[in-house]
Amino acid sequence: MSNTENFFEQAENHSKIKHIVLEKFFLSWVNKVFYNKFNKFNNKLIVFDGFAGPGEYENGDKCSPIICLDTAFKVEIHGYKINDTNNKKMKILLLFCEKDKEKYNLLCKNIGNRLHLDCEKETYKKYSAFNQNIEVGISNKDFCKCFEAFTEKRKSVYENNPCFAFIDPFGYKDVTLESIINFFKSGKKTDLIFNMMYEHFNRFITVENEHLNNTHKKFLGATDEELEELQKNVLNVRSRERIDIITNFYKSKLEQEKLYVSKLEIKKENKVKMILFYITKNLTGFNLFKKIKFDIEYSLEQNNQLLLMTCKDNLKNELKIFLKENFYPNFKFNDVLEIVKKHDIFIEEIYRNVLQEMRKNFEIEIYLNGKKDMKALNNTEIKFVERDKNEQKQNRMDRSNLESNNRLF
Repeated sequence: MSNTENFFEQAENHSKIKHIVLEKFFLSWVNKVFYNKFNKFNNKLIVFDGFAGPGEYENGDKCSPIICLDTAFKVEIHGYKINDTNNKKMKILLLFCEKDKEKYNLLCKNIGNRLHLDCEKETYKKYSAFNQNIEVGISNKDFCKCFEAFTEKRKSVYENNPCFAFIDPFGYKDVTLESIINFFKSGKKTDLIFNMMYEHFNRFITVENEHLNNTHKKFLGATDEELEELQKNVLNVRSRERIDIITNFYKSKLEQEKLYVSKLEIKKENKVKMILFYITKNLTGFNLFKKIKFDIEYSLEQNNQLLLMTCKDNLKNELKIFLKENFYPNFKFNDVLEIVKKHDIFIEEIYRNVLQEMRKNFEIEIYLNGKKDMKALNNTEIKFVERDKNEQKQNRMDRSNLESNNRLF
């Protein structure tokens, strides 16, 4: 049984799922962006956590800052085992923002137990470890001001450095679409996980209140007309359709900025409580998140036994339909692979599995350099088998099996 499955057996609080996503993604992200052979000079990785919390809860559970810090320790300790082709020395800068004074003090205490204090001011503390290969800055400021200041500093100081942000608010009024878009404009290699408190947002989206409407417009990046239309569309529809309407609107706003967007719904008692949006400029991080999302959804469904058909089977069937509807009668493997990588749900592993199964079931034929091939996928051309031809093949197999069963020897 995997660590992920063990976690879900033990977890009682659905909100812990977001921390598992963070832990799995952040470790993979650090290794991918730093050891990328094309990353020749950017040895410093920047991490921003906008609603940091106390670091640890009373029961010992870790909050996002300690998860990020422990991951940075792990990378630093084991980094010598990995050969960086560009001979860079990794540095990680973790920036945590926490408005609440009590939580800020607890966070400083928890970080201070792990790191050396370098600098202390009234609303800011700086720590370091491993000869300053790991640096931590903690700010006791409002998220909006902190995020805006960080975005501006990134433009001038960290524009070329890979940057990952984790934004996990208690509500949604502090996070505007404009601030997220500005963050992505501040540098080149940028990734963000944003937790939309969907249950809270859904409760108030149709409430007739000028102050709330202004908050919703800023959050969604919507005009007066767009918000009014959205409010009409979500009235008197089923919860599943309502979720799709709201999230697709938000997603489309981000995609207009040439960003890749995927999402993971987190449920309690089969009701969506929160939605993790992963937003990025690059396909490397995008496909990392999709794979982690798939693994977690699969573990949840296996553990809770909510569905007769597993997540993997559902995804395979969706992809098979997608291929038939969009690429019949033939396509090139590499061309569709690029489309799969940019798709918000499909992943390369499932794409390859589906094609192998379709080949085995005589639904497709695969050609390499003009010749039929029973193993290759890369650089191949794929042709759908016509229904009558497929049925003839199946009939021949059925007749052969029948004759075999009737033989004495």
